[in-house]
Amino acid sequence: RAFDMRRHGRGGSSSKSGATEAKNTLRSSQTLRLLALISEGVTGGLINSYKSLYLDDVVIQNDDDSYNYDDGVSFETRNGFADQTYLSGFPSVEAEQGVGIEVKKETPIIRVVNNLDATAVRVSIKIPSLYKTDSDTGNVKEWYVNIAIDVHPEGGTYTTVKEDQIFGKCTSPYVKAYRFNLTGNGPWYVRVRRITNNSNNSTINNETYWYSMTEIEDYRLTYPNCSILGLVVDASQFGSSSIPRLTADWSGIEVLVPSNYNPETRVYTGIWDGTFTSAVTDNPAWIFYDLVINDRYGLGQFVDVTEVDKWGLYEIAKYCDELVDDGAGSTEPRFIFNGTISDRDEAINVLTAMSGVFRGMNYWGSGSLTVVCDKPSDPVKVVNRANVVDGTFTYQGSALSARHTQVMVKWSDPEDSYKAAIEVVEDVDAIEKYGARQTEIHAIGGTPRGDA
Repeated sequence: RAFDMRRHGRGGSSSKSGATEAKNTLRSSQTLRLLALISEGVTGGLINSYKSLYLDDVVIQNDDDSYNYDDGVSFETRNGFADQTYLSGFPSVEAEQGVGIEVKKETPIIRVVNNLDATAVRVSIKIPSLYKTDSDTGNVKEWYVNIAIDVHPEGGTYTTVKEDQIFGKCTSPYVKAYRFNLTGNGPWYVRVRRITNNSNNSTINNETYWYSMTEIEDYRLTYPNCSILGLVVDASQFGSSSIPRLTADWSGIEVLVPSNYNPETRVYTGIWDGTFTSAVTDNPAWIFYDLVINDRYGLGQFVDVTEVDKWGLYEIAKYCDELVDDGAGSTEPRFIFNGTISDRDEAINVLTAMSGVFRGMNYWGSGSLTVVCDKPSDPVKVVNRANVVDGTFTYQGSALSARHTQVMVKWSDPEDSYKAAIEVVEDVDAIEKYGARQTEIHAIGGTPRGDA
């Protein structure tokens, strides 16, 4: 579903001359469309509508339901299903090229569209300022410039597809875009001409620039198995050449979890029968399991589900979900993962990093992938003088350089748009004895400060 945010226009001037002036004052009205690939696979989607969308780290809608952007903002999302529909506001793939050359009457500007799959072109014309100064009174009045756009397909001749007069008044840059379809065979040659004589008079300002050219491929792309976000915003709110950085608070990928498990409450009910259901979870054990068995982005094409020790993962997952002291008077799950895997790497490296989230390790043994976790357990063997050779133990200490007394933990702070933060953990007694000896740890996907 598309969400539209609209605002009523502000009151205009009560005088006729003021209304005429406002009508003829030119203001750029370009629309910025951002299409973001959020994630592979089915996800939980945007968490809280406009309150979960940020442009240049500024939220679109505040908690009190007020907005930080005046108008012209809308979005659509798709959560990654194989049969999802296309985004209604994004029927095309676009590639913009900057031109930035002044168009003079005697020197038309030509650019070539080499993309043979292109179906249309959008030409943006920029006028730094447009007005005429009355030599007698000094008043600034409206003025004009006439331009034309021609297209020449391969083997054909130039045909004028657009001829326009830009009339009005502006003292800051004004941009106007023209979209037209491409016919015939490519490549296509696009030419922009200035029909009005060049201004050689200091009282007339109507310099004209070819600002950019955008190649358009019109499709109705559904992006199956991909979670996507399409945002439409009035570009005038971000300056003439600035594209805002888009971030979103988005729920994670659906993975297989035990059928007796509630990811919201982290409660395991009864005895597990070994079956699974799909749900969004931040339990790193079940995310690890998904990376192994998924046949698109995981090892599912090489490892059979019967070759994974799911029963061992079940015990690790319960250990991850146990509530522990968060160091701030409350409790939190022992281990969670709220992060992204955005780079390709060897499978063993990815799995090792993920198992490290819950203090674990993985290895191949007895025909299956086994995962173990460093957690309290019952003793498996008692060793004393009676069952060692000669009843003698040999002791060995660690190198002084290995006795770290300070740890710099890098984690993601949800209170600061999930930007990297550093938590310093110290052993005061060890510092007094050995001095400050630092080491660094990256808490992958770690968002609680208590965990860091």
